[in-house]
Amino acid sequence: MTGFMVRCKAKDIGEAITNHFKNNLNNYLEVNATLNNESIRLSQELDNLIVREQRKKVTY
Repeated sequence: MTGFMVRCKAKDIGEAITNHFKNNLNNYLEVNATLNNESIRLSQELDNLIVREQRKKVTY
């Protein structure tokens, strides 16, 4: 294998590793955004439940 071939192979491997980590990062960011949105939604739902329960107590 010539030096040029070794450099090309190393470049291909480096690009593959970089792409792998980019894909993992993108997947992580997507999952993180989904979890953040779900957390916000659940927090709002909990707030609504608390308000409803407090209204019930005031009514009785």
